[in-house]
Amino acid sequence: MIPKKYSRASFFLFFAIFIVLSLYVLFPFLHAIILGVLVAYIFYPIYDFMFQRVGERANLAAFLTTVGVFLILLVPLSIFLGTISGDVTSFYKFSKENILSGSFAQLDCTDRFLCKASDVINNLIQDPEVKKYISAGLGKLVALVLELTSNMLKSLPGVALNFFIFVFVLFYSFRDGKDVLQQAMALLPLNDSFKQDLKVQAKEVIYATVYGNIMVAIIQGIVGAIGFVLFGVSSPVLWGVVMMVAALIPFIGSALVWFPAALIIVFQGFVIGDTSTIWKGVGLMLYGLLFISTIDNLVKPKIIGRKTSLHPLLIMLGLFGGLATMGFLGLILGPLVLAFLTSFVRVYAKDKDKIFDHS
Repeated sequence: MIPKKYSRASFFLFFAIFIVLSLYVLFPFLHAIILGVLVAYIFYPIYDFMFQRVGERANLAAFLTTVGVFLILLVPLSIFLGTISGDVTSFYKFSKENILSGSFAQLDCTDRFLCKASDVINNLIQDPEVKKYISAGLGKLVALVLELTSNMLKSLPGVALNFFIFVFVLFYSFRDGKDVLQQAMALLPLNDSFKQDLKVQAKEVIYATVYGNIMVAIIQGIVGAIGFVLFGVSSPVLWGVVMMVAALIPFIGSALVWFPAALIIVFQGFVIGDTSTIWKGVGLMLYGLLFISTIDNLVKPKIIGRKTSLHPLLIMLGLFGGLATMGFLGLILGPLVLAFLTSFVRVYAKDKDKIFDHS
């Protein structure tokens, strides 16, 4: 008969082997799986609402919520891809035609500052070498955007497969997620009070990291859309949504949208010789610095740090480390992992004397 200690060791050895093999099998779809679980958590209150409304029929509630999430994510993405390709191409044509025709920066000199700027830019732009570099740069910009769009279309089979996995994970996370979590907690060979404390800490961490990031991004998108309306940017609602996504990127965030938009408005003002358009671009730049980016730099660390007691340095390391190792998902998962670690350490320090005590 095999001794008990060897039997236990063999069990955990094979258990570890199968975990590694399972991760190897699932690795190509790991991002889709994680994203499905994460999105299910974010939209779980909607599923819970639907579950009550359809007579507690889990399959129907999960199906309706999954379809709703599908529409929420897919429709704006399709509109965005079409709009950004068209906008960049139109901007390229507008800029190239005016640069090559020599009509750049023909201002009515009523503003001394803008007149001097106009003279400097106009003299610079008339240089054939500068004109050539600007034209080539604009061409490369359009080529890059069109290439990215083309690559996305070429990778559609792989994207479709991952999206298929994502939808299935999303559906079953809605339907069975709570039961799976309860079973996982029950399997942990730890003291009940430790598991309860860890569960409370984990809930706070997820709420602060996920909802904190998303809430701040939504606020920035709304404030940005308002600014775009005030300063005459086309498609303000669409670009506000884009800013919500960009706001999840650490430190640079929303500036990826409002700063280029402000520069384009200033550029167009010089091209058409309209000083009011130039000042609109300057105004949008100041608005972005004073209002939009302030929300990101001041509010986000407070929301995440206050709820999780996570040091700002760890938040920064989690954001950049997550981005480097896991891509876009890492912007949320990076701080989440470090926050979980600190919560685990904190709860362990509190209950270490009875952590494995089941009596």
